[in-house]
Formats: sequence, structure tokens, C-alpha cells
Amino acid sequence: MKKHYLLKGILTSIIATIIVVTIVYAATTIGTNISTDGTVIVDVDDAEALLVRKDGDGGDILTVDTTNSTIDVLSGLFNISQSNDLVLFTLGTDTRIDIDAASTAHDDTGGTINVETLANATSVKGINATTTLNSDINNVSGFYSAITGPAAGLTLGNSISAYSSEITCDPDDLFGAYSAFTAGNANINGSGCLPIALYVGTGYESVIVTYSGDITFTDYDAKIRGATTESIDSAGGSIEISAAEASDGGGGGLPYDGGSVYIYGGQGVNGGNDGYVVLGDEEAPSTHTLGTKDALISQNLEIQGTLYINELAQSDLPATCTQGEIQLDTGGATVEFCYCRSANDWVCSAMSSGPSD
Repeated sequence: MKKHYLLKGILTSIIATIIVVTIVYAATTIGTNISTDGTVIVDVDDAEALLVRKDGDGGDILTVDTTNSTIDVLSGLFNISQSNDLVLFTLGTDTRIDIDAASTAHDDTGGTINVETLANATSVKGINATTTLNSDINNVSGFYSAITGPAAGLTLGNSISAYSSEITCDPDDLFGAYSAFTAGNANINGSGCLPIALYVGTGYESVIVTYSGDITFTDYDAKIRGATTESIDSAGGSIEISAAEASDGGGGGLPYDGGSVYIYGGQGVNGGNDGYVVLGDEEAPSTHTLGTKDALISQNLEIQGTLYINELAQSDLPATCTQGEIQLDTGGATVEFCYCRSANDWVCSAMSSGPSD
């Protein structure tokens, strides 16, 4: 009988110990390291199924939410969710994401950040960056790239790009238009803003250096303007400025006019002189006041076609003239071709009617 009660007491103590251990384990805090060579399974629906935080509840570091299927790092800095965007970064006003590929010299040509996208729908974007101005501020860049050259300089012919792109077309693609850079539509929304597709600051030797391709303006009155003395240059080649041929866009054989090329100077303001067109590589001092639609030929002029002069003055010439002035004297019985060789000094030659042969 004593053995029976003794065995019963032992069993009761074991069961009570198991119950206590189970209860304590379910809500205990283990103050030592835990190591396992097997698997750890958390099988529960809870907003904090797995929580890693600083000592003394000093801030959450990692939270696994099995109820909403999210993983959160540093209270929203890095969030992975099945229901929203795959990865969402939430940064403070003075925090940023740094990728350090400079502590050790980087030689992987695949890219410090490598993004590969297989597009299967219209308007797919490999990288999408949206910047919204929150106030009246300056020098904001949606995408910024900076290059700093080596202290010893570069070998002649080496080319470094802050931005570059590459286009590969399929051999069977006969009509695709691929752009290395595209400035999309500018939405002015009735404002007075001035959208600029390409802005170039100071210090550049060349704005565009091209080994192929034309500069083409379509469906727009193109204007090439120089605020200061700049040039369009071709190293060893020719420069052709022409208007595009008319397009029979509507069909039906209707006539469409071709475009014209206008070259003229800029208008002066606040008492400044008007600009004018200079033909020739050097501008000789002008003794005349020229306007925006006037031209100065500083070198020789050769005309291989027909020359039409529509505004050559025809009148009874006054006694005064400016050196270099040419007019037709039609005030008398004989029409004379006159040239002013010096101030108020006309020389004239009589003109006869019709070709002589």
C-alpha cells in the first residue's frame, strides 16, 4: 500500500512538473543563446509571430506578421508584403539607402546594381522614379549621376559617361523606333512654366558629338538659338541644314508645301543692337547698321544659280549715299546702275534694254 501511494506521489509530481514547464515555456524569456542544427517552425497567425527587438523593448528590428503576410524591418524602413508592392522603403527626412561598392575597388562589369526586366505589356518600366516637389525649392534631380576622374587623368581616347545606353534591334524588326533617351510629353497645364528637354550647364567643350544620325525636327517650327557665341561644328565633314520634305499624310495626292529654312539674327533690347546673319568665318567691321534679317558676307561670294534681287531700290537717287550702297537710278530717261564708292560719291553706268545677244 505504501508503495502504491509512493508511486502515485511520484507520478503526480512528474505530471505537475510537466504542466509547470509547459506553462513557463509558453510565456518565458530565455536569457541565454539558442542554437539548433534543425528547423525552427512558427505555426501561428499573429501580428508578431516572430519579433526581434532591442533590449528592454527599445525598438523593433524585425517583425514577421503571419496574419497579414508581411515582414517589416526597422518599423517600415524595409517592408515585404504579398498584397502590396514587393518591397517598400520608407525613409525619414534625413535618411537614405547606401550601397557601398567603393570601400573595395569594384571590377564587376555587370553593374553594382543590376536590374533585369522582361517586358510583356505596354508601358512597362525597368526602373520607375517619381519625384514630387513639396515646396518652392531648387536643384532637385529625379535621377542624378556624377563622375569624378582619376588623379592621374585618362589615356587619350578613353571615354567615360555619367549616363550611357545601348540599343540592340532584332534582325526581323523593320519598323521599330528605339530611343536611347526619350523626353516624354510636357504637361504645362495652362501654366507659364518652361519645360526643357535637355539643359546643359557651363564648362562643356561640346554639347553633341555624333558619329551617326541626323538631327530631325518633326511637326514643329524648330529654332536653334545661341545666347552667347557658340558654334555648330563638323570635324572634317559637312553640315547640311535643310527642311524636311512634305509628307502626304492625308493621302489623295493633295499638294503639301515643303518646309523653309530661316536664318536671322536676334533682336536687341534696352537700346542694344540687333543681331544679324554673318556668312564667313570672320566678321569684318560693318559701316552700316544691320537688322535681324540682314546678312553680312565677310568673305567672297560665289553664286552658281540665278540671283534674284527683289528689293534693290529704284528711284531718283539723292545726292547723298553711304559707302557700299547699290541702287538703280530710274529718275531720268536712262536707267543707271549706281554704286557709292565713298560717302556721297556715286558712280553710275547706263543700262540698256534686253540681252544684247
